[in-house]
Amino acid sequence: MRPATDSRQRILDVALREFAQRGYSGARMGAIAREAGVNKALPFYYFSSKENLYAEVVTRVMGEFLEKIGPMLTPELTPDVLLERFPRVLIEFFAHKRDFLRIVGRELLDGSARAPELLARRMRSEPHGGPVFFSGMVKKWFDAGLIREPDPVQFMLHLFSLCIYSILARPMVEAAFRIRNQSDKDFYEKRIRSVTAVLKEGILT
Repeated sequence: MRPATDSRQRILDVALREFAQRGYSGARMGAIAREAGVNKALPFYYFSSKENLYAEVVTRVMGEFLEKIGPMLTPELTPDVLLERFPRVLIEFFAHKRDFLRIVGRELLDGSARAPELLARRMRSEPHGGPVFFSGMVKKWFDAGLIREPDPVQFMLHLFSLCIYSILARPMVEAAFRIRNQSDKDFYEKRIRSVTAVLKEGILT
C-alpha cells in the first residue's frame, strides 16, 4: 500500500471508531489525526471537512455490504433464496462492523437524519435500483402467492430487525442467561439458522 493511501485508510479507520464513540458532534478532526499518526491538516486535505469524512466513513461500510448482496439481487431472485441467503450475509457482515452499528444506532436514538439519509442515498444509487427494485420484487412475489407480506417496508424490517438486533443485544442476552465463552462462530451460526427458519415460516406461503 502506498504511503498516501495508507494514511487515508488509517484516517478512515480511526474516524469510524471516533464517530462511534463520540458521535458526529463530539468527534474532533484533530483527535482523529493524532490517533491515526498523521499531520492534523491531512484529514482536511483528503476530505476537506468533518462532514465529508463522516459521509465517507458511513457510505464506505454500506458500499462494502452492498457489494456482498449485489450478486443475489437479480430479477430471477425468489423469496426462498433471499430468506436463505440474506440473513447469513447480513449477520456475518455486521457482526464485524459494530462501530458502524453504533454510529447508526446513536443517530436513530438522537433523531438525527444524517446517517440514515446517507445510507438511503447510497442504496438508491445501486444499478439494480435498491429500494425500488426490492419493492417491485415484494409486489411480484405477493401477487404470485409466494409470500404473505405485501408491504416491502415490513418485509425489510422483518429481515433487519431479526438479524441486526441479535448483534446489538448479544451481550445483554448472554449476561441474562449466564452464557460464558461462547464463540462468535457458534453464536452467530445458531442465530442465522434460527432467523432463517423463523422468516421462512412467517413469510413464505
